[in-house]
Amino acid sequence: MNRASWEATMESVQERAAWVAEGVEVWKARARLAALDWAAVGPVRFGDVDVEERSAESDGAAGRPEFDVAGHVLRARRRGDLSQRELAILLGVSQSTVNRYEQPGADLAVGRFAQVLAEAGLRLAVLDETGTEIEPVSAREVRDNGGRRFPAHLDVFPPDQVPSHRISRPRYDRMPTKAWCHHRSTRDCYRAVRADEIDHPTVDELARRRWVLTCRRLEARVIRTAERRLRVAAASVWTSGTSAAILRHREHLARASASSQRAHPDVR
Repeated sequence: MNRASWEATMESVQERAAWVAEGVEVWKARARLAALDWAAVGPVRFGDVDVEERSAESDGAAGRPEFDVAGHVLRARRRGDLSQRELAILLGVSQSTVNRYEQPGADLAVGRFAQVLAEAGLRLAVLDETGTEIEPVSAREVRDNGGRRFPAHLDVFPPDQVPSHRISRPRYDRMPTKAWCHHRSTRDCYRAVRADEIDHPTVDELARRRWVLTCRRLEARVIRTAERRLRVAAASVWTSGTSAAILRHREHLARASASSQRAHPDVR
C-alpha cells in the first residue's frame, strides 16, 4: 500500500469515527430529554411563544374549515369533461400549471379560479350565514364631487336630504353635492327605525328620483311623506335621550360579526 492510499484510508476511518461519535452524542441527548420531568421544568419557550401555546394554535388552525381549491378545480374538470391538457389550452397555461392547481394546498388568484370554474359552467358566489347570496356593490353607485366613493359603513342620502350638521354649518365654497352621508350617530337612529338595510343609491336611481319629484306630483307626495315620517321617527330616537334602539342595533351587528367569524374564521 503506497502512502497516498494509506492516507485516503485513514481519512475514511476518521470520518466514520466522527459519524459514530455524533450518533452517540445524539442518542445520549435523547436519553437525557426522555429522563427530564417536564412538569417540573415548565413550558419550554422559543422566543416569546410557549411550546404549549404554539401547539394549541396549530391544533386550532388544523380544525378550521379550509377552502379546498384543488378539490374544486378537480370538480370543475370533472363537470366540464376536461383533461388537464384541454383545460390548460382554454386557460392559456401549461399542463404542469393545471397540475399544480390540483395539488393539496394550492393557492390561486380569485380571477384565475373564477376562470377555471367558468370553463365548467360554474361561478363564484358570496353567501351569508343563512346561505343567501350577497350581491357586490354596484359600480354605478353615486360618488362625491371628487369622484371618490362614500364611506361604505355609512348610509348615503339624496342631495335634497341635507343632514343637520351641514344645515348648521353650510359651505358656500364648494359645488352642490351629489349626495350626503350622515354621521354614525344619525345613521344608527335611521337604522333603528328602518325596516331593512339599504345600499348606496346609484346615479340612475338619483336621476329617476329627481325626475319623479319634478314631473310626478302624486308620486312625489308619497315619497316626501314617507321620508318625512322616517325623519320624525329617527328624530324621536335621537331626542328621546335613550340609546336602547342604537345599542340593540350595535349588539345585532356584534352578534352577526361573531357568527361570521365562527363560520369563517380565516376571513379578516
